Amino acid sequence: MTKREESLHRIAELLIKLRLGMLTGEERDELTKWREASPANGKLYERWERGEFLEREYRLFREVNYRGALLQMESQVARQERKKKVLRLRSWGIVAAVASLLVGIFVYFQGQEDRLAPGKSVIAKINGQFPVLELEDGSSVVLDSVPMSFLEAGVAVKKSEQLSLSYALPDTLIAREPVYNVLCVPRGAEYDLTLSDGSRVWLNAESRLRYPVVFSDSCREVELEGEGYFEVAKDSRRPFRVMTRGQVVEVLGTKFNVEAYPASDFTYTTLLQGKVAVEASGKREVLLPRMQAMLRKGDLHTRLVDTTNMAAWRYGMFVLEEHTLEEIMDQMSRWYDFTVFYQNPELKEIVFKGKVNRYDSFEFVLRLLEKTGDIRFDIQGKTVQVRRSN
Repeated sequence: MTKREESLHRIAELLIKLRLGMLTGEERDELTKWREASPANGKLYERWERGEFLEREYRLFREVNYRGALLQMESQVARQERKKKVLRLRSWGIVAAVASLLVGIFVYFQGQEDRLAPGKSVIAKINGQFPVLELEDGSSVVLDSVPMSFLEAGVAVKKSEQLSLSYALPDTLIAREPVYNVLCVPRGAEYDLTLSDGSRVWLNAESRLRYPVVFSDSCREVELEGEGYFEVAKDSRRPFRVMTRGQVVEVLGTKFNVEAYPASDFTYTTLLQGKVAVEASGKREVLLPRMQAMLRKGDLHTRLVDTTNMAAWRYGMFVLEEHTLEEIMDQMSRWYDFTVFYQNPELKEIVFKGKVNRYDSFEFVLRLLEKTGDIRFDIQGKTVQVRRSN
């Protein structure tokens, strides 16, 4: 065993004793000293402390089969994965085996981080600013600076501490010309909006929604730029329309997701529940659940998709499902501060599936992408270069 592996094995044993509540004062000081010795050590310690470390990291470790992955531990960890609980160690006989497992994990993941971020990576999450609300009079207010409740055109607007804004329609309201607000969500942020008819909209990073404070008696129309997930309140008298670049989505009551970023060639409309009609370039397509409409340069067509992951961005995930690498990197650029270059243009068209947690480190997300595609990422400073793995 090398000196480095002996050191890691010792730290692994201390971590296990910490979980068991068996650390002495001297051992606790030893662990603290190691943790504070470098950012990489601190990151490994945080993963262990979150509790999900052994379950999640072991799963990835096992997938790459690093040094055999200590097969004697596989069945035990697999049982805990099914139960979705943290592995609880109950005997010293297990301590040694798990310590060896952690050493392998440490060596593997430190090696991966060295390759992806060899001391020069400064890519971090974008510090999300608060959304801005543009009012009818042309003024703009940052939402963290407005009162918890205020009036806009006679309508009570309430703000919650959970990044949410709601418009409450009063029992009596004098008819007047429509008053519009625009909610602008910056990069690195997201927001939840309840419109005056009770419909809810979740806006993703770098998105904006223009909407009337009070809908008219004949229709309900909003304008979206970016990505939004809609749960529309039923109202058979007034259809609900979402206007985006080059298309109109019309519904009566449903749940659907629209992705229409200006920088992208594609506009995606995905139906989770109900029924919608998508109109673009003189063509009309009716969507049923599990259908997606794709608009690209005036060409509109539909396909069946797995909707399980389509709105997962609402829960802190990057949605990869049926998206190209170029689109995925665009998603990530709204949360992380980096520039990407492709060794070959065709790499942009590689299609992925599934979802990954966007609250993980940037390097961790890239590792997962490498496992699902024939690609490699090289990082220098804030620049990411994409190349083929062989």
